Amino acid sequence: MKRADAIQEIEMWVRSYVKKARKEYGSKMAKFPDITIRHDLKGVKAGQALWGAGAWCLRFNIPLLAENTKSDRRQTAGHEVAHLIVNYMCRDRPSYFRFKPHGEEWKSIMVAFGLEAERCHYMDIKKHRRGGSRFIYACDCDNTTHRLTPRIHNDVQGGSLRYCVSCKCNLVPVYDASGGVKEE
Repeated sequence: MKRADAIQEIEMWVRSYVKKARKEYGSKMAKFPDITIRHDLKGVKAGQALWGAGAWCLRFNIPLLAENTKSDRRQTAGHEVAHLIVNYMCRDRPSYFRFKPHGEEWKSIMVAFGLEAERCHYMDIKKHRRGGSRFIYACDCDNTTHRLTPRIHNDVQGGSLRYCVSCKCNLVPVYDASGGVKEE
């Protein structure tokens, strides 16, 4: 999907979910603020909701969302709008009675939107992950492999030790046919 089409679709879903929330929650949503939508999120996050100091903002990772399904874009838009709505509706609660970001309030809004109340997305993020590839290391646990980031891999190559949390053994690199540490 083209970037412009993905932006248009996400903005349509955001408007749709705000409208649905106004209808569902009536007077509680009477003064719900305007939302700024930005398309500048990078990395592996599909979306992000920001609020505070009078700013209500949604950020979306357009390259990631454009290469995934309409269902993924719909789910992400609803997920982030639900965060803003929970924060708005719970804004007058005393500080000792906080809500959880993916708690019951958020889940009930997701259900009202007709969406899965899933905390994380399951989109393919390989090409969006910072740091690129992962280096494969092994331990003594039944053929278990560990995927280390380039930064951790470089630490190990420089003499730092890393241990398996299960068997407590040192992690050792898995080498490919050319003699380099195997990458994924």
